[in-house]
Formats: sequence, C-alpha cells, structure tokens
Amino acid sequence: MRRFSSLIIIVALLGLIGYMASCVPARKFQDTQNTLKEKQDSLRILSSNYRDCREDVASLDKQLSEEREQVEALKRDTARMSRQYLQLKKMNDNLNMLYEKVIAQNKELLQNSNLEREKLALELNEKEKMLNEKSLELERKASQLKEKEKELERKNKAIASLQQGLEAREEKVKQLERMIAEKDSAVNQLRIKMEEALIGFNESDLSVVKKNGKVYVSMSDKLLFKSGSWELGQNGKSALRQIADVMNKNPEIEIMIEGHTDSIPVRPGPCVKDNWDLSVLRATSVVRILEDYGVDPLRLLPAGRADYFPVASNKTSEGRAKNRRTEIILSPKLNKIMDLLEGKEE
Repeated sequence: MRRFSSLIIIVALLGLIGYMASCVPARKFQDTQNTLKEKQDSLRILSSNYRDCREDVASLDKQLSEEREQVEALKRDTARMSRQYLQLKKMNDNLNMLYEKVIAQNKELLQNSNLEREKLALELNEKEKMLNEKSLELERKASQLKEKEKELERKNKAIASLQQGLEAREEKVKQLERMIAEKDSAVNQLRIKMEEALIGFNESDLSVVKKNGKVYVSMSDKLLFKSGSWELGQNGKSALRQIADVMNKNPEIEIMIEGHTDSIPVRPGPCVKDNWDLSVLRATSVVRILEDYGVDPLRLLPAGRADYFPVASNKTSEGRAKNRRTEIILSPKLNKIMDLLEGKEE
C-alpha cells in the first residue's frame, strides 16, 4: 500500500513538471527535459517496482488467505480441543473423585490389611512355634528311632543267636527223640524177651509189664520165699536163672531189685526187726543169686520198700498177697541221653 501511494505522488509531480515546462525558457526546458528523463527512468523503475509490489501484494494476499484459513482451522481445532478439554476435565474430575474414593477405600483396606497382617503375623508365630516344637519332637523321635534301630539290630543278633541255639536244641531234641525211641524199642524188646524167658511160670506168681519206660518183673513171695523168710526156694532160683540169662545178653540194661511187704508186722528176730529189714533182706538175697548167675554186680541195686508202696489193699488176704512181692526193674542205661541233656559230646 505504501508503494502505491508513492507512485501516485510521482505521477502528480510529473504533471506538475510538464506544466511548469511550458512556462520556462529553453535552457531550463532542457534541464527540465533531462530531469524529466531522469524522472521517467525513475518512473519506469518505480513501475517495475510497482509491478513487483503488486505481485508481492498478491502473494501476500494469497498467504494471508491461507493464514486466515489456517486461523479458521485453528479456531475449529481450538473449539474441538476446548470441547475435548472440557470432556477430559470432566473425566479428570470423575477420575479425581474415583481416585479419592479409591484412596479412601485403600486406606480402609490398608487398615484392615494391617489388622489382618497382625493377625497373620500372630498365626505365623504360633505356627512357627508349633513347627519348631514339631521339629524338636521329630528330632527326638529320629533319635529314638536310631536307638530303636540299634536295639532292633541287637535283638536281631540275639534272635539270630537264639535261632542258632534253637536249631541246635531242635537237633538235640531230635537226637533225644531218636534215643528215646531206641530206648522204648529196647524196652519193648526186653519185655518180649523176658516174657519169652518166663513163659512157663504161673501168671499169678510172676508178671512182666512195661511202665514208665521200664520193664517191671514182679514175683510173688510165694514163688521166691517161704513166709517171713528171705531165703530163696528152688522155684525162685529157677525163675531168677531165666531172668539172669536175659540180663547177661543185654549188658546195657540197669537193674534195680525192690523188696515189698504187706502191712502186717513181722515177728522180730535176731536179723529182722520189722518189714523194712525183711524187704531189704529179700532184695539182697535176689541180688546175690543174680550175681551167682553171672550178672555184673555193678549193674545191681537192691532196695527195700517195706509196706509203703502197696499195689492192692492190705485189708484183704488177696490184696496182701499181691503186696508181698519182689520187683526187678529193668531200664536201658540213660548215659547217652544224660550226656546229651547236659551238653556233653561223645
């Protein structure tokens, strides 16, 4: 706009100069012409500058239009952003309210959490205490278990030792059973041989029985002695000879001779005072006869029982007759069995 005003002023000056030229002399006119030429040159330059200015103005107008459009766009953006700002502000306010609410709830929760934490801490301490106690108890039980394992090991060793001992005892029992079976067999054989040897004698005067693992040869006083006497008769000696033959053929047999009487007292004499004496004398008489028949005296053992081991009642004559007897008790030697029981080796 300034350039346009300057151009108008220049045109006015040129008109003024033309007017003045008609009124001045030639020299001055020439000067004026020169000046005019200069002014024309200046005008051309100014015109050129004017055109440039108009182009600049057009460009500036275009730029101004664009800037106005940008301003309008900025206004629209500003309005939109203002609306967004209001929305965001409202949201922010809501968020602040929500935040304050959350903070309040968080404080409440924190207080509750602290209480809960204290409660949990107490429970944890209690559980830790219980755990320590259980740990100590477990250690004690582990120690006890080790002791029990050691005790069990000792007991197992003892059991193993006892098992060995038991096996040894079982073997010993088997040996005893075999020996006892052999003894029973020997006793049975002995009974049979004795019965066969005495088969010709009256059963009422002589009997052979197996009892308590032994053979009992029971002979009445009628067969062996006269009444009240300890001297052997011929029938008694004959029976003892047969018995001695069996004894001599079985040297492993031990022999006991027992004299028995009834309960009636004997008539006292120079050698006999009572039934004790009579029972012993009769047993001794049998021992002597057996020795005479070749039986080893080391195998013979006399004994008197008087009337203290009756086999029948002494109230009847039949019972007293049974009680007046001499018993030869035959039994296998038990040396091997006794040695085995005492743990002796052969």
